[in-house]
Amino acid sequence: MFGFNLFDRSGGSSFSYDKSLISGYKKDHQKLVKLLTCVVNEEKSNNIRKFLSEFRTELLGHLLSEDVRLYRHLREYYKNDKSTLELILEYEKSIKEIQKEVLSFIDFYLSPKKIFDKTFDAKLADIVSALLTRISTEESSLYMLYKK
Repeated sequence: MFGFNLFDRSGGSSFSYDKSLISGYKKDHQKLVKLLTCVVNEEKSNNIRKFLSEFRTELLGHLLSEDVRLYRHLREYYKNDKSTLELILEYEKSIKEIQKEVLSFIDFYLSPKKIFDKTFDAKLADIVSALLTRISTEESSLYMLYKK
């Protein structure tokens, strides 16, 4: 009737190739970098919490999409290629660790009583560095694995 089975949890090939997926992720990356730049530039102003909150929302949406659309497709596509599958699983593990660290940082500083001091500056610099490295790695390596 519907052309798909709501109860199928196999994670099979129900996730089809989307030729615009990677270009969409690259646009997401541009937006995330822009928001991070706003956080860095506004760190002493009242707008910082607004930009942190916006960044949090955009990041979660991007990561959820990658989890559901990209990683499921890659795991299925490379299920018989052990070395590539291991690489994909390592990418997944790595981004989950980064996500946990970034969200913990943002949630801590979204509290209205938190002060943006030198500790904030140092942690923000580490997070910006980690995210920029991750974005570069995804765009130069991981996204190249996405195929029909």
